[in-house]
Amino acid sequence: PYVGINFAVYETIKSYVITAYLPVSFSITHDPVSVADAYLPAYVKLACGCLSGASAQSLTYPLDVLRRRMQMKGFNHHFAYKNSFQAFHVIRRTEGIRGLY
Repeated sequence: PYVGINFAVYETIKSYVITAYLPVSFSITHDPVSVADAYLPAYVKLACGCLSGASAQSLTYPLDVLRRRMQMKGFNHHFAYKNSFQAFHVIRRTEGIRGLY
């Protein structure tokens, strides 16, 4: 899910930046997605990538925590969680939502 969220957020942010950064006359005469991407400076693309990476990591990190907790709790052949939904509820109930981060 990380890569999918990262690409979706990057393209969404980039399309907003293209419409705000380039003049209106440019977007009317050209295809705003394919041609305008070449006119964006590297630092703007870098900022879009930073924002998309941070949002994707923030959204998928709890899944990684669940996976690691389930692996470690089942290390001694004693499984503390039956499934990921139960693991999520136990962590949320005992440690709060911050326990997933």
